[in-house]
Amino acid sequence: MTETSAGTSESKVLRISPLADEWGSSKGGLSTLNREMCKGLAQLPNVSVTLVVPEYTEEEKEDASKCKVNLTKVETMTGFTPIQSLAFPPKECKFDVVMGHGHKFGPPAQVVAKNRGCKRVHVVHTASEELAMFKKRQQETIPEGEKKHKLEVDLSKTADVIVGIGPKLTESIKSSLRPHKKEKDVINLTPGIFPEFSELEQAPEEREKFRTLVFGRGNEEDFELKGYDIAARAIAGLKDHSYHLVFVGAPEGKQEQVKESLLKCEISPRQLTVRSYRESRESLADLFSEADLAIMPSRTEGFGLAALEALSAGLPILVSDNSGFGQALEKIPFGMSFVVESDEPDEWGRAIKRARKKSRDVRLEEAKALRTNGWSSAKHLRTNYASVLKISPLVDEWGSSKGGLSTLNREMCKGLAQLPDVSVTLVVPEYTEEEKKDASKCKVNLTKVEKIPGYDTIHSLDSPPDECKIDVVMGHGHKLGPPALAVAKKRECKRVHVVHTASEELAMHKKSRQELIPEGEKKHKIEVDLSKTADVIVGIGPKLTESIKSSLRPHKREKDVINFTPGIFPEFSELEQAREEREKFRTLVFGRGNEEDFELKGYDIAARAIAGLNDPSYHLVFVGAPEGKQEEVKESLLECGISRKQLTVRSYRESRESLADLFCEADLAIMPSRTEGFGLAALEALSAGLPILVSDNSGFGQALEKIPFGMSFVVESDVESDEAKEWGKAIKRARKKSREVRLKEAGVLRDFYNQEYKWQEQCQTLVDKLR
Repeated sequence: MTETSAGTSESKVLRISPLADEWGSSKGGLSTLNREMCKGLAQLPNVSVTLVVPEYTEEEKEDASKCKVNLTKVETMTGFTPIQSLAFPPKECKFDVVMGHGHKFGPPAQVVAKNRGCKRVHVVHTASEELAMFKKRQQETIPEGEKKHKLEVDLSKTADVIVGIGPKLTESIKSSLRPHKKEKDVINLTPGIFPEFSELEQAPEEREKFRTLVFGRGNEEDFELKGYDIAARAIAGLKDHSYHLVFVGAPEGKQEQVKESLLKCEISPRQLTVRSYRESRESLADLFSEADLAIMPSRTEGFGLAALEALSAGLPILVSDNSGFGQALEKIPFGMSFVVESDEPDEWGRAIKRARKKSRDVRLEEAKALRTNGWSSAKHLRTNYASVLKISPLVDEWGSSKGGLSTLNREMCKGLAQLPDVSVTLVVPEYTEEEKKDASKCKVNLTKVEKIPGYDTIHSLDSPPDECKIDVVMGHGHKLGPPALAVAKKRECKRVHVVHTASEELAMHKKSRQELIPEGEKKHKIEVDLSKTADVIVGIGPKLTESIKSSLRPHKREKDVINFTPGIFPEFSELEQAREEREKFRTLVFGRGNEEDFELKGYDIAARAIAGLNDPSYHLVFVGAPEGKQEEVKESLLECGISRKQLTVRSYRESRESLADLFCEADLAIMPSRTEGFGLAALEALSAGLPILVSDNSGFGQALEKIPFGMSFVVESDVESDEAKEWGKAIKRARKKSREVRLKEAGVLRDFYNQEYKWQEQCQTLVDKLR
């Protein structure tokens, strides 16, 4: 092999060498951070990681090797400290990138980069100037902080890449680098869940004492900085001896001094335990199992790894808002509930008391939800290093010409495609170039299948092109589920089955045909059989989720069902609704209007409701009649007693633009279905800021009941009552409010709904379940 070809071959692997003082964690959070970054980097394809340390044991070398990390040690040089010696790694240690943390490891990394002519990453893990403002007063503290900060900035200015650990430090170093036009080279790396603690089993039973855990060194300089006084005063202020503070991290031989410092904060000796630093990960795990709550009341904290380790173990936490971890939590669902926005001991005491008011079972469930749903969301290290998950839903179109299922499929694809490390290829029978371009804007690829003689277009979907690589195939219902099953078997990939209808319930409400109920039962059986063998089952909304869970309980598969409640449609959410009142109150109802679904969808209820108001200023606009069938739909509605002067019938609106125009034209959208799996059309109307009324026997209605004010938009009626009369009353109540008030209420409801149900968060939950 020539020298050139050898070099080309070698360059395919990126050789990264971080500098550190140990592989273990005896020296605190920085060592832990270094190790976890190395482990994460080493899992990437074409990356080789060699950690350069002053020394290591054979046991450490073996442990690192299991994580695909090499350890190499430097020769101790006369006149050099062990850290300074890191500037001279062994010649046989080849690398393309050197990595140094802070003002301690940054300088030797800079020397290595100059000597070896390699790239350099500088990692910022503290804000020295801010720390100096909070440390216990010493004359040199602030100048020292300023000096360290200047060194950090100088090291960052000449680095190829700058990494801020968490959002707080990222923003801090970006601000300092703006005068040097280097802020664009800063990336935020928010540490992720520690897998070694994530499998820890927390005992669910309540305990007599409520043990609150706080970590630290307890030295005089950091005592107030880390909020140890806050922790002690908070527990003391509760005036309840069943609260107990466990302080862990006192230096060996200094436990008595730490105890005395804490007792000065008025806590009783009976409420206090002081322990030394826990170097071993096993003893740390035991500690997490022993506690009820971990707190981090620091007045300032660059990030806060100890609290993240506690959360990784499923332990409930409370953290300061002036910490990187706190700021990261604020960006994820429910995260704010675990952040305390005060330095006052009384506030921390109240937060601790609120946490205890919940049962231990509930506390653990909330911590688990935070750990799973928040930190699995691609904002952390592990997901950043994950391989790309290739997902291929099977559908019959990209557009919406075939109704709600097409719309649902498209929005799920768009949501999934926004996630990092996820690639979405939609498999369809055919598409136009305009559709391909539209999908591409949403980061979705379209691919079409070859038409197979004797196969209908749906069955052809079971043979996607060979070049379409698939890790997960997704099929909806009894129609698209079978070809997805065939793909999963051929490709040996995972399969998601999506349930969007309840066939048996639909059959009970459809207009009588002898074969309807047997047909419904047959479709339901197919749905259950497809769900039984799927890797993940998705129910669209709470109603269908509960329905399929119930059917899967005999097969012990209900735990694999997740609820996916569709979110607000962004394409309609910016729509401007006119504020002026109108003479006619135009009430919108969607549907196909065919004989079989007429009563199922409650079209008769809508017409009779408007007719029963005996007021010609109410007007019903029916949208969705099949082309050429408008007259038939009109006659069916007129038979319900509504006047021709109060009725407009229109064909189906395929274009999203014409649908938007429709929402602006109406005063109210109603969905009076006697049963509805979910009800996307009403959600589209709400997305546009249009007031709505929906049936309580719908997935959308059940979802609304779980959010503030949602019940006001749900009409509860049953077959025993005069349904049309109930709906008429609800429509009349809606009109009694001014249009301005109606629109404001719809806007508030939309905001609450959007907070509770987001496409992307639910797509993330699905991906987490698949990984």
